[in-house]
Amino acid sequence: MQELIGKIKDKLSETFNFEYATVRELEHKCFRVFYFVAGMVGLGFLLWITSLFAIIGIPLMVLGMILFFVTLVWMLRLQREPTREVRCPYCASRNELFVSRKEFTCDMCHRPVGVLPSGELVKLLTPEEEEARFEERTRVKRHQI
Repeated sequence: MQELIGKIKDKLSETFNFEYATVRELEHKCFRVFYFVAGMVGLGFLLWITSLFAIIGIPLMVLGMILFFVTLVWMLRLQREPTREVRCPYCASRNELFVSRKEFTCDMCHRPVGVLPSGELVKLLTPEEEEARFEERTRVKRHQI
């Protein structure tokens, strides 16, 4: 039960974490919010038609509708930010990157990519790769001693 609650908390915090670097990532995050809002409105409607819980259902539906429109306006405003098309150095897939971002995760291969001030893309290490390199360096140092 604790694991299920933890997973739900993680999913909710991931849903409302509005850090994004590419247009596709922004769209995915906004659609997750829309799914959450649709659930709120649907649950509110079910509570409302039972009449017994209308006091909870009606405010839930109204809150869901307000959150829907706020998210929609927010998403449309953010999509006006300038973008540029870049190719991932790992898989060569096309990503629409917001100009102000200094690093991003590829939409296709999900690997980290850095953007230099010149606009050039560089491969970044994943946490697993960094850990493996650290372990390799410490193992080599032990053998040298």
